[in-house]
Amino acid sequence: MKNILYIIPGFLEVGGISRYNRSLLDALLEDGYNVRVISRNDVVSAYRGAHITFLGRIKNLFLRKIFFSVKVFYESVILQPDLIICGHVNFSNLCYAISKFFNKRYIILFYGVEAWNTFSESRKAALKEASSVICISEFTKSKMIAQVPELTNKVFVLPPTVDSQFFEIRPKPAHLLKRYGIRQEDKVILTVARLEKKEGYKGYYQILGIMPFILSGFPQAKYIIVGGGNDLDNIKMNTSGAGLGNSVIFSGHIRDDELPDYYNLCDVFIMPSRGEGFGIVFLEALACGKPVIAGNKDASKEALLNGEVGILLDPADSSSIADWIIRILKKEVDPRFLDGDYLRKRTIETYGFDRFRKNVRELLKT
Repeated sequence: MKNILYIIPGFLEVGGISRYNRSLLDALLEDGYNVRVISRNDVVSAYRGAHITFLGRIKNLFLRKIFFSVKVFYESVILQPDLIICGHVNFSNLCYAISKFFNKRYIILFYGVEAWNTFSESRKAALKEASSVICISEFTKSKMIAQVPELTNKVFVLPPTVDSQFFEIRPKPAHLLKRYGIRQEDKVILTVARLEKKEGYKGYYQILGIMPFILSGFPQAKYIIVGGGNDLDNIKMNTSGAGLGNSVIFSGHIRDDELPDYYNLCDVFIMPSRGEGFGIVFLEALACGKPVIAGNKDASKEALLNGEVGILLDPADSSSIADWIIRILKKEVDPRFLDGDYLRKRTIETYGFDRFRKNVRELLKT
C-alpha cells in the first residue's frame, strides 16, 4: 500500500486535533507513502512538500463543501488510492459513497467530543463499512463501541505524539514576563484550551472560582488562559465580576510557535476537564517539564499515565483542585511531580514521535 488520500476539515489550524493530523501525515511521509491531502478549510499553499489541496480560499462555505466533495471523488479516480483516511467523522458518509462507487478502503479518525453525540443511522452505516476506526484514546474507543457494538473488532487506538524538539525545558521567557508584568518569583497557573461554549467542560471556570483562595496564599499569583473562542467574552465578564483584576490574564489566540514559551512561563499546568478525548496539551506541558493537574473522569488519565506523571482528581471537586494547586506551588507533593527531567523523559518514552511512527506502521497493517 503506497497511495493514500487524506481528507480533513483543517490541517494547519490551531489546536490538538490539527497537530495530531500533522503528526500522522509526518509519519506517513517519513515512511515513504504517497499522500495527497485535501483540506477543506486551510488557505496556505504547502506543507513539507506534500501534495495538498487547500480549499479555504473559497469564501462561500456551501460552495466550498461542493468543491471539496467533487475534489475527493476526482482524486479517488485519478490517484486510485489504496486507502482513504477520513480525518473527521463528518466526512464518513462521503467516504461511504466512494467505497460503494470505487471499492476503496477507508479508515475514520476519532478524537473525542464528536464521539459523545448520538450517531445517525447513516453515520453508523458508514462506520460499519470502514475498514477500521482509529481513536485517539481508550476512553474515546469505549464511547464508540457503546454506540456501535459491531465495531468492537475494528476500533483501534493511536495515541497522539508530542514534538520533543519543539516542546522542551527552558527558562521563563523574559519577553512574556515583561509583556504581562510578571516577576520571576511570581507563581503562574496555566490553562491552554479552546474557549468554546460547547466545551465549557474544560474546567477553567472552576479555576476562576478558586482564584481568591489561591491569592490568599500567593497574592502575586497569575492565572493565564491561552486560547480563544466564543466563550471568551463570558469568561472575561465572570473574571471582572469576581474582582480578580490583574490576577487573570487572557492571551487570546496565539501562534503554535509561541506555545512552548507559555508552558515554560508557568509553575503548574491545569485543565480539570470532564470530557477530554485525550488532551495533547498535557503532553506538551509535561515535555516542558511542568507539574500537571487533570481530571480523572476522561482520557486525561491516559495522558498522565494513570497518575504516574501528574495529579488526577475529581474535576467537580473545587476544594481538592485548590488544595493541589497550593501543594504544588509550595512544593509539598511527591518529588517526581516536580522533577521536570523525569516528567519529560517518561512522556517522551511513551508519546515520542518514534513510538508514534511505530504505532502508525502497525495500524496500517491491519
